[in-house]
Amino acid sequence: MYNGDYVSAVIPAAGVGTRMKTKAKKQYIVVNGKEILEWTLRHLAEEKVIDEFIVVVGEAECREAERKIKTWIPSEKVKVIAGGETRYESVKAGLSACAAMSAYVFIHDGVRPFVQGVWLKEMLQMLDFELLDGVAVGQPMINTVKRANQDGIIVEHVDRSDLWMIETPQLFRTPDIISAYQQSETDGIKITDDTQLMTARGKKIKLMSHGGRNDKITTHAELALAEAFLK
Repeated sequence: MYNGDYVSAVIPAAGVGTRMKTKAKKQYIVVNGKEILEWTLRHLAEEKVIDEFIVVVGEAECREAERKIKTWIPSEKVKVIAGGETRYESVKAGLSACAAMSAYVFIHDGVRPFVQGVWLKEMLQMLDFELLDGVAVGQPMINTVKRANQDGIIVEHVDRSDLWMIETPQLFRTPDIISAYQQSETDGIKITDDTQLMTARGKKIKLMSHGGRNDKITTHAELALAEAFLK
């Protein structure tokens, strides 16, 4: 709960992890005694503001995933549902499973295990006090950025001063993001993250820098980082 309002979290975790080329899907790889998805959920649950966790997994994994997840975080808060073939379809399915009373919803990648529970309250306060339509964590771009053609030849230097690397969690008012997803079915917007749907509709989304680690574990190099830092 946040100021008496119901808070949901949608956790897409249906990816197949083709880049990792491991036997286990990336979200179920064990790092220092816990699966990556377990690290993610336990960290999200730390601050105790989330009333329901809607974890979206592959259809064939639902029963086993639900059994495990209910041993990681309070079972009465857990819903495990089947996702779609894409992240977009999985998040849409998760949003449709939110409780009718849900006022706010976090969307967070299941393979971002470094998330910190304290961020959640900060994001809720920012959304509320600054009258925003959404808040997303991210990091200002620190590397030099170039634009290249399809042959890899540099064609432009890109000013990085106002560029950010977008991450999750991302926070929205539940009715707003559900409506945005419903509208996207007719307008054909192709998205790579959920803020894109909202900004396309003129919504005011603020980025919050967290100053810590928030890697998405999709490669062996990132897995090595997880093994070094998740304790």
